[in-house]
Amino acid sequence: MTARKSKRRRFFVTMTAHIEISQELLDSVLTDEWRSTFYDHLREPEDIAEMLAFNLAQGREIKSLDGFADQPERAAKLLDFRSEGPGEETDE
Repeated sequence: MTARKSKRRRFFVTMTAHIEISQELLDSVLTDEWRSTFYDHLREPEDIAEMLAFNLAQGREIKSLDGFADQPERAAKLLDFRSEGPGEETDE
């Protein structure tokens, strides 16, 4: 049996967000213990801001996100979010 090459598509998406996050939230999630359990790749405050902004823009509540269930909704507030795209870049 020969393996079929799956079709892959690339997209260019630009997102701009302005988010306000409490220092308490950042202090509670930017720990080695938290990262080892939840999101090892989120190491800087900017990483947390990007992840939260994307999820809040999708209408998700903080408490519904893994690792943030104990955080009050007021701990992060999406002030502005704009998205351009997704514009398809290529089709292979």
